[in-house]
Amino acid sequence: MLKARQTAVDRYRARKRTEGLARVELQVPSDDVALLRRIAKALADPATSAESRRALAERFGEQAVPDAKELLLHAPFGDLEFDRPRDFGRPIDL
Repeated sequence: MLKARQTAVDRYRARKRTEGLARVELQVPSDDVALLRRIAKALADPATSAESRRALAERFGEQAVPDAKELLLHAPFGDLEFDRPRDFGRPIDL
């Protein structure tokens, strides 16, 4: 690409970043292209953006990440015994 053309593209992308926009590239099946374009259009439209975001976030939003204690409580440990005997089998003189 010519240097002038690349500079123009860089300036355009920098201007869009300052406007709060991000460039996204997706690879999807050709059957889904129209659907994703309609979703993008609904998100860009001020009249429908709030409702669209809410519906998408409800369906595909981030799941709460469980903490370590919760993971251990639900882990399939089976017949593991976690109580260790305190007798180490050797005398200790202090």
